[in-house]
Amino acid sequence: MEKIMKSSSTVLSKKIKAFEKKYVETYLHDESRLDDCGDTLEELFKRSKAIHEIRSKVILYREFLKLLYENEEKPEEKMAQNKLSCAEDFENLQEIHKHSIRLWKILLYWKKRRQMCYNTPFLNLDTQMIIKSIHKVMKYLDDKLPQHEFVQRQSRRICKKIYQQVHETNLIIEFVKDLRKDSLQNRHWMQIFDLIKAPHLKTQNKFTIVELREYNIQNYKEDIHHIIEHANTEAKYETIFKCICDEWEKLELKIIPFKDT
Repeated sequence: MEKIMKSSSTVLSKKIKAFEKKYVETYLHDESRLDDCGDTLEELFKRSKAIHEIRSKVILYREFLKLLYENEEKPEEKMAQNKLSCAEDFENLQEIHKHSIRLWKILLYWKKRRQMCYNTPFLNLDTQMIIKSIHKVMKYLDDKLPQHEFVQRQSRRICKKIYQQVHETNLIIEFVKDLRKDSLQNRHWMQIFDLIKAPHLKTQNKFTIVELREYNIQNYKEDIHHIIEHANTEAKYETIFKCICDEWEKLELKIIPFKDT
C-alpha cells in the first residue's frame, strides 16, 4: 500500500509541475498580458478553483498516510520520513499563485493610474495622487515582490516594462506638478504655450500631460520656472491688494461741509 501511495504521489507531483510550468509561462512570462490586466487577474481567480482541487487531493493523500501509519510505534516520525513529494510541490504552487495574484493586482492598479495620468485633462489632474501611486508601485516592486524570489525572477521581463513606465511617468509628473498651482492664471498658460510653440493649445481647456510632453515641455525648465515664480509673486500681490480693498469696503467715510472762516 505504501508503494502505491508513493507512486500515486509521484504521478500527482508530475501533474502539479506541468500545471506550474504552464502557469508560469502564461502569467509570469507573457508581456502581452499587460494590455489586459483585468482579464488576467480574473483568470487567476478562476485558477484558484483548479488549485483548490489539487489541494483536496494532497490532503486526501496525507490523511490516507496517517491512517497507514497510525498503528506504528512512532507514526509522526514515520510520516516525516515518508513525506509526500506532491505535498511540497503543491505548497510551492500555492505560494506562486498567491504572489502572482498580488503582482497582477498591483499591475492593474498601475494601469488604471497611468491611464488617469495621461487621459485626464491636465488642469483637472491630481498630481499628488499620481505621485503617491508611483511610490506605492515602487514600494511593491522593490520591497514586497522580492519576498518570493521565484515569482520576482520569472516576472522580470514584465516588471522591467513596468519599471520603465513608472520611471517615465515619474519624470514628467515631477516636472509639471508645479504647473498645477493655483497661482498660474490663463495669461501664464498663454506664455507657456508660446514658449513651447503650441499655439493651438491656447484654445483648448482639456489639454493633457501627453500633449505637453509631445511639445517637449521638459526642455524649457528654466523659462517655465521663471513663469511660475512670476505667477507666485503676482498672486501674493493680488492677495494683498484684495485684503486692502476688503478693508476699505468696511470703512465708512463721512463727508462734512468745509467750515468757512
